[in-house]
Amino acid sequence: MLDLAQPDRDYLIGLYNGHSAIAERVDAVQLQRIHVQTSLEDSVLRWLAQKRDVILTGNPGDGKTHLMQILKNQLPQQLSVGYEEDASQRKAEEVLENWRRCKQQGQPFLMAINHAPLRRLAEIAEGDVLFGFLHDSIFPQRQSDSEIENFIVYSEEQRTQQSRVNHGLLIVDLSQRELLTDDRIIDGLLDKLCDLASVLSCEHFLPEGCRRCPIRYNVQTLSNDSIRRNVKEVLALVARRGFHATMRDLIGLFTFAITGGVTCEALWQNHEPHDYYDYYALLYNPKARNKLFTALRETFDPGQYADARMDMALWQGEVEAGWWCNEEIEQRPSDLNALQNRKRRYFFEHEEPATEKLRRMLSVSEQTFDDLVQGKRSEQQVVEELIEMINLLYAPLRYGEGQNQGYRFRLRLWNNHRYSVGQSPGYVAMRSIPSDKMTIYYPTLNPKYEDAIQIRHDHVLLAVKQWEPGAPALRIDWEMYQALNTAKEGKLIDVQPYHILRRLDLFLRSLGFEVGRAYAEEAIEWSDYRQRRLITMRVHRDEQRYL
Repeated sequence: MLDLAQPDRDYLIGLYNGHSAIAERVDAVQLQRIHVQTSLEDSVLRWLAQKRDVILTGNPGDGKTHLMQILKNQLPQQLSVGYEEDASQRKAEEVLENWRRCKQQGQPFLMAINHAPLRRLAEIAEGDVLFGFLHDSIFPQRQSDSEIENFIVYSEEQRTQQSRVNHGLLIVDLSQRELLTDDRIIDGLLDKLCDLASVLSCEHFLPEGCRRCPIRYNVQTLSNDSIRRNVKEVLALVARRGFHATMRDLIGLFTFAITGGVTCEALWQNHEPHDYYDYYALLYNPKARNKLFTALRETFDPGQYADARMDMALWQGEVEAGWWCNEEIEQRPSDLNALQNRKRRYFFEHEEPATEKLRRMLSVSEQTFDDLVQGKRSEQQVVEELIEMINLLYAPLRYGEGQNQGYRFRLRLWNNHRYSVGQSPGYVAMRSIPSDKMTIYYPTLNPKYEDAIQIRHDHVLLAVKQWEPGAPALRIDWEMYQALNTAKEGKLIDVQPYHILRRLDLFLRSLGFEVGRAYAEEAIEWSDYRQRRLITMRVHRDEQRYL
């Protein structure tokens, strides 16, 4: 039997618990064994060759130190570059002094630093003749000139503005990088991990009645392009729900899905069911320690979602054809737990397209939100639906009455109001904005960073047309969309999350400047939301009386 040497085997298992995946703890040779070359490395090398300074920033676990070590080994010998591998651990004055020496020697500078220390560094650089540009990049006089705030751009006006801004510095925010939808990263990482695990085998430790080694099975199946495509569908769904996965999270997920996070000797000590260590069960194992596992379980588990078309057929063992894996399928699951795993296996390993399976299993609101963030729906239709949902949150009416009030075509600027002490509060709107003055903006990468990374597509912005940074905008992410959708279905504002109401309140108040001038005679709308009534009255502003 082939087996990895003990150090290599420990290294592979350590990738799950995070120890081997932390760049500071392993040497460059070990890092190279799991490194996946992406367009980011190519971009950074090109920028440095152009003598431009580059800062890699983000949160812990985003891969800054890992990238620094890889880039150092990939630089051409004729290119001399200054480094700060982990500026977060050094005093700001020391970092600036190192950078100053590099500038005096004509060297480009490459630095990895977390968000908070970077802001501290920029504060200290204020007034420095040589590094004033760093302060101006992080704390500009206008928000539209901020390098960090404009790493992601939305409107054409913003893109045009960024093409004119030139600080001579490139700041790559790795917290905005989306790994879960990057095929190059997922395929490359699975290839590397499957290669590392391909010589592992627990065949000598199999309990009686078990027909195969699960590690060999996991390597075989996760090397299949069709099965990988279905894994990617689920990961993309997690990304659209707003979860930001670090490279450390992703490495841990795939390592556990292949090995179960234990050595071959320990694999069968607990005498688990024969498919307990199969990848489709391990992906949803509640004992797995990793935030990405939690997000995966909470977002979509094929074993927990009902599939009216296939559940009974799987329970009765009637799905015999169309499996990508040649392994014999048991006729009938023995219990509900076995049925859950069969459903998971069906989702990943059966030839029916994953999009069809998701269409049957996901709710209408989940599918509608996914279509929204992917830009699959008419922009004006989306704007009108969102405006109607916001109006219904503050002023719910009986089913269908919102259309009679033009809820889709004018966004009321609702404010909380109480006529007197002891009375229930309500919401009043004196101004409104027509729907054709508003639009949807989708996140895109700042053009100066070209195709360096893939960014997160888990939200859109609802804002007035010709939006610029600093102007009012409502971020429609999954959490906001859920709240608006439940309001449309009848959930009262009293039980909506406070932070959602806070975001909406700030948005509506800020929009007041976009409405235009006030008129002497205006209509005021009062929402008696508990009774689902809308009362409209006309007032004369100048004469301060009801009409």
